[in-house]
Amino acid sequence: MEEWNELTEKRLKTDFVKNKRGYASSYIEQLDLALQEELESKGIISIDVRWENCTYVQYYYERYSFGMVSISWEACDAEHSKKGVNKQRMLIETWGIGNGWSILVDSDWI
Repeated sequence: MEEWNELTEKRLKTDFVKNKRGYASSYIEQLDLALQEELESKGIISIDVRWENCTYVQYYYERYSFGMVSISWEACDAEHSKKGVNKQRMLIETWGIGNGWSILVDSDWI
């Protein structure tokens, strides 16, 4: 996860995030070339960043036939990100992988 922590730190320091208020969403093509290449090598197509009460970064993978898969990090260690925690709410399932990180599968094809 150290690699993802470093990537998240870089992402939070970009002008694209610093110039927004509370929420920034982008496809990787909108980022600088070095960060874009790093994300492409991991299969990431877009990113959301929110920072209201708690900084939150979500990396989206390509859309699959069963839905969307993403990995996310939250500064405030949320219950669903604790290692081993699995939650399902309708068509969205999360798995906690620890240290603020979780994997989300959204099976809603809409």
